[in-house]
Amino acid sequence: MHLSAVSLYIHLLLLEVFMGAQGQLNLWADRKLVARIIESIPSNGKDYSSLKCPRQRPDITQHIPPQLFLVLNGHILQEVYDKILHSVHRPLPPQIEIIRLKWRAGLERLTYNISMISLNKTLLFDPLLNVANYGIIPAMESDVQITLACTGKMTGFAAFKLHLDIRREFEGLRKIPRIDFVAQKYCLSKRKSLLQLSHKMNERFRKFHIKCDCRAQCQKLFPPMYFTKTYRKKCNQRCRRDLSSKRGTSRYNYYFHQNQRQHVN
Repeated sequence: MHLSAVSLYIHLLLLEVFMGAQGQLNLWADRKLVARIIESIPSNGKDYSSLKCPRQRPDITQHIPPQLFLVLNGHILQEVYDKILHSVHRPLPPQIEIIRLKWRAGLERLTYNISMISLNKTLLFDPLLNVANYGIIPAMESDVQITLACTGKMTGFAAFKLHLDIRREFEGLRKIPRIDFVAQKYCLSKRKSLLQLSHKMNERFRKFHIKCDCRAQCQKLFPPMYFTKTYRKKCNQRCRRDLSSKRGTSRYNYYFHQNQRQHVN
């Protein structure tokens, strides 16, 4: 089968466009992560100190793209970067412990140098990364997971800093400008001995997840458009009672781990 000159030119042009998009550096967050952070931040100046169930905000989440890029086809998106720089005024709530980003180098051979430190080690441990501090960015899509763990010693806002430098491996030149920013997380005090603390916080988060999961489930079963609040209230009571009982413990553990996996992915 022979291609005409015009057909061959079109095929080569499409291949060039496709390889250009796939062959460049990209760094992004999925819509699910961005929505979870937005829905967990207290609204209208409410206090960070108490755990809040994520609020379903379709009015906001419908405007979030499937992938929110910080670096797209080898270029930093300045508008997104500026929002991150100003996010220091909107701290992450206590329940946001894991942030998973995605990146890929495409056809280029790129090295990275990444570091994260806590600027208040009384409140926040140094963030943990699932990648080495130095290395080569994978050619295909890969995860960068950040774990933000509070110490539990005190309550307050803890700042942390991220540094990311990406260069071409053989030239040593920067692929993109260095990324540096400071963000904050709100941490809660635990005020008990370590043993008591671990049990108390586990129980607290267990009750918190039961409350949020039951609320979300009953909201779906009895949507406000068709059912009164009484139906959802009874559903919530029944759901919490069931999951809090010994009989419901195994069900809760299964549901909790499934929920955690969804949040991490």
